[in-house]
Amino acid sequence: MYRFAPYRNSKIIKATFNYKKFLIVVKRKNLTLKIESTIGEMCSTLYAPDKKDMVPKVDEYLDSNVSIQLIEGENILIRDKCSNAALEIIGNMKVLLKDL
Repeated sequence: MYRFAPYRNSKIIKATFNYKKFLIVVKRKNLTLKIESTIGEMCSTLYAPDKKDMVPKVDEYLDSNVSIQLIEGENILIRDKCSNAALEIIGNMKVLLKDL
């Protein structure tokens, strides 16, 4: 099991979003984790509690594509992809990614 977390000195070295694709690259020592996700076409809205009632909050895409790579030095340890992934993008991505 590889753990990528700040307390293990992992660093986000790249994070981008272009309204359809999200890419994040995290590095820890000689390990690099790349995750790329593409928003699907079919969307359903998830409801969440508000002050008085359940209200529509988040669009969830159940037909998104996700690909991952785990690289150690020059060697690819894991490469996989999925075309039936659930994906939610929440918040203003420009604001969330501006300091990365």
